[in-house]
Amino acid sequence: MSKEFWLTFFRYTMFCFASVAITIAVLTHLNILSHWNSGVAHPSKYVYSVVMVSTYAAIIFLYHGFRSYE
Repeated sequence: MSKEFWLTFFRYTMFCFASVAITIAVLTHLNILSHWNSGVAHPSKYVYSVVMVSTYAAIIFLYHGFRSYE
C-alpha cells in the first residue's frame, strides 16, 4: 500500500470519527439522548465530559490529518 493511500484512509477515518463525535456531542447537549436512555433523565456529567473530550480530540486529529495530507 502506498503512503498516499494510508494518508487518504487516515483522513477519511478521522473525518468519520469527528462527524460521529460531534453528532453525539450535539445530541447530548440538546438532551435528545436522554429520551433513548429510558431510566436516565439527563446524561451524567461524566458521560458529557467524555463526549466533549472525544469531540475535541476528533477535531485535533482531523486537523492534523488534513495538514499532513497537504
